[in-house]
Parts: sequence; C-alpha cells; structure tokens
Amino acid sequence: ISPKIDKLNLKKPLVFALTSDEETIMQGISSVVEYFKINNISPEFCIIGEPNNKQFSNSNKGFYEFETNIYGRSCHSSSPNLGTNAIYIMSKLINYLEELSKKYFNEGITINVGVINGGELCNIVPDNCKIRWDVRTFSRKHLKDIEKDVRLYLDNLVKQYLDASYTSEIVFQIPAFENKSNSIIEFLLNKYNFQENPYSAATEAGFFQEIGINCTIFGVGDIKDAHAINEKLYVDDYKEYQKLLLDMIKDICCD
Repeated sequence: ISPKIDKLNLKKPLVFALTSDEETIMQGISSVVEYFKINNISPEFCIIGEPNNKQFSNSNKGFYEFETNIYGRSCHSSSPNLGTNAIYIMSKLINYLEELSKKYFNEGITINVGVINGGELCNIVPDNCKIRWDVRTFSRKHLKDIEKDVRLYLDNLVKQYLDASYTSEIVFQIPAFENKSNSIIEFLLNKYNFQENPYSAATEAGFFQEIGINCTIFGVGDIKDAHAINEKLYVDDYKEYQKLLLDMIKDICCD
C-alpha cells in the first residue's frame, strides 16, 4: 500500500503508528501517546487495524484490573478467636463481586475474579489475602459506579472485624473506547454502506480517544480466529482490505 500512497496528492498529513505489547502490558501504545503529547501531534482521525472483518466499530470495552488486599490479624489456628482471618473476609467480597457480575451482565458489563492468594500455613490464621479482579465495560461511568459500590461494601465489611483493613486500586487498564459520533465516521459509514457494531475485545483506540483523537476500528480478519491455533489472515481478504484502506485515505486526506 505504501507505493500507492506515495503517488497520492495528500492535502492532509498521514501518520502511521506501529505499536507493540498490545497483548501484554500495552507499552507500545503508551509510548506512542506520550510521543504525540510531547511533540504536539494531534491527528484529526485514527483508524485502528483490529480484526473485525472489514466492518466499522466505534466502541469497544475497556479492561480495568484491580488488586484488592484484605489485612487481618494472625494467630495460631487452635485459637482463631484471637485473630482475624483475612481469607474469611475476602470470601465475602468475592461473593459480593459475583452478585455484582450478575447484576450488570445484561448491560454488557463483566466482572471476573481471576487470581487469589492468601495465607502461609494451614495452622496459622491468615492475616493477608489478595485478589486480582477485572471489570470490562463500554462506559467509564459504569466503572466508577462499580468502584464506588465495592469501596462502600469494603468500608462496611472491615468494620465488622477486629484490626481489619483493606487496600484496593487499579493496577492495569486499557481505557474504554466510547462511541462518540463525528463527521468523518458518519461520512465513511454512509459512503461504504457499512453498519457500525461494537467491538467485543479491548483495543488501543481508547488511548487515542483519551488525548482527543477521533477513532474507528477497521481491520481485516475475524476476532474468532484470535488467540487460536493457526491464527490467520486470508490473502484475498487482505488485498481487499488494502484497497478499502487506500480509498479511505483518499477520502480523508486528499479530497
């Protein structure tokens, strides 16, 4: 596609941002966004090349990972009344998160407890228990609501136990890409007669949106093939995608 772009009469600058670590710590997009901010680079529009079968997606869920620690008081397990079992307290929080997950599921929001770690030996009442849990949502408002609910529950929960306390914070996040209409998206949807569908997985679009760049997701391949054995792209699909992408560049940067 590059030689064909070189022949275009571009009236607007074109930026290619290549990233890494998209499946792990998102360091690549974090570095790109920081570079844009330092150098005052603010593209009018951004196309994110995620696999969505050459359809437009103007939103995707964010991923917000929390670490919550419960602190109690250790003692010998033969006299548990002298201590405060952090795992018992944490079990109540986990049950509460399960109930929240059921409450929000029909709104397209998911909550999952993925990691738990606590205690040292079976004959010691544990004074610490830690979990990692995540929220996936299309809206930052829902994230704040859930975070507020959990903190209120924890505040009330630890008051019921002697010497109990907690910490809870977001330790990793991929910001939600929220659907916000703009003239370029509307133009592309109308011209190419595509329907816009929310994207089920997390992408880098939310990082760009946070610094004021309008985005859409438009890529080749099927998300169903992602993270699977023999993850693949079909050559004919890729060639068609190249043509569509070049046409869009003409529409946005040349006319």
